[in-house]
Amino acid sequence: VHHVLHWRCQIYYVFCLFMAELLFSWIQLSETMVLHEGLCNLVASCMHFFFLSAFFWLNTMCFNIWWTFRDFRPSSLERNQELIRLRLYSAYAWGIPLLIATIAACVNLIPESSLLRPGFGEKKCWFNGERLSIFAYFFGPIGILLSINIMLFVSTTHQLTCGIWKRDDVKSTTEKTALGKICLK
Repeated sequence: VHHVLHWRCQIYYVFCLFMAELLFSWIQLSETMVLHEGLCNLVASCMHFFFLSAFFWLNTMCFNIWWTFRDFRPSSLERNQELIRLRLYSAYAWGIPLLIATIAACVNLIPESSLLRPGFGEKKCWFNGERLSIFAYFFGPIGILLSINIMLFVSTTHQLTCGIWKRDDVKSTTEKTALGKICLK
């Protein structure tokens, strides 16, 4: 019960990955069949949304871990504070992917003259392969999130190592090595 916030974030993360992989598997298995263009666009947009949402939920978990270990003051969240943070995380992790996926779906409806048209359903039920559009709608946001996650990881590791190892009760190099392995895990 103590870490409900982190568990909920993990559940949403796994749910998004499951849905994205389920749709991806369905597309891969149905490649021999010709899907209706509208259905193909819908599946591609949903798959796009769920993949993005999974990475955004991963980002919220990284942020939550960083927030927890940013200093070593004892902090216990009350239940209503956890609910408020979960709502904020939900607005972020569901809202921004929904915005990106909606923009991609709407731009996909514009005739082929559009520069960043994702091309859902043209060659397959995913992006049509143009590098600029897949970068703008998929790899770009994911790359930004992964960069932020790495910065949060480095900051968390720094806070843990400098905060724990500065204390007098951790003196031996064996203890420091063990704590370093814990941080890497």
